[in-house]
Amino acid sequence: MAKGYIHVITTPVKGDIMVNGEYRGTGDINIELEQGTYTVSFHPVSGYVTPGPISVTVNPGFVALVTIEYTK
Repeated sequence: MAKGYIHVITTPVKGDIMVNGEYRGTGDINIELEQGTYTVSFHPVSGYVTPGPISVTVNPGFVALVTIEYTK
């Protein structure tokens, strides 16, 4: 199956990133995945409001850029 990427950036802090419930890294990461739709969610960071989960579609050969902002 063809693969693509999700590039996730969390600002202004580096939050933990989950894809379909699996921890994938912190802050600014590039994740290679099979084609499909995924749920990207974020862990709490002390002093910030945790962003809600989002749905991201991965297409072969492309990068889906996701920028998430944690707010005070």
